[in-house]
Amino acid sequence: MDLLDAGSDAQEAADASTSSSPSRARGIDVELTVEAVDGGRTTLTLNGLGLDAGASEIEPTRLLELRLSPRPQSPRIRLFDWTEQIVESNDTGLSSGDDPIFVYRIEALEPLQAGRTYILTVDSELGGRLLDASGSPLEEVRMPLRVVGDLKADSPSRSGPSRRRRHR
Repeated sequence: MDLLDAGSDAQEAADASTSSSPSRARGIDVELTVEAVDGGRTTLTLNGLGLDAGASEIEPTRLLELRLSPRPQSPRIRLFDWTEQIVESNDTGLSSGDDPIFVYRIEALEPLQAGRTYILTVDSELGGRLLDASGSPLEEVRMPLRVVGDLKADSPSRSGPSRRRRHR
């Protein structure tokens, strides 16, 4: 065996070890329908952007509906506010186990605030990697959503004592 053969054998071994390694995670296609407080509907489509999704502007809303394809196994879907707290909501999975698309509805208890940025995430509920139905890895989704409109100032706090002292 000469040096050229040894080099090609080493390259073939490296290629074989790379091909047997876990496959690269593919992105999830996300279709997000926003039902605005004023009754209008907007649909945003993000094709496989995963963690690199840029901020999308949405109208003030309480209702978000997601369609995820391919259907992830045991997804955990959460909406965080600008303070990184989970937005209180009533959530509902709307598709059966046989559907190739996963449909999920988030109904916030309070409308999302104008001028604020929220983060919608999709990751694995079971920890570890997010997988599709065949067990192939999927990229997690981290989708910033900026609510259009001007940021409203918080209500002013009262200064001073809440009770007056009585002098005797």
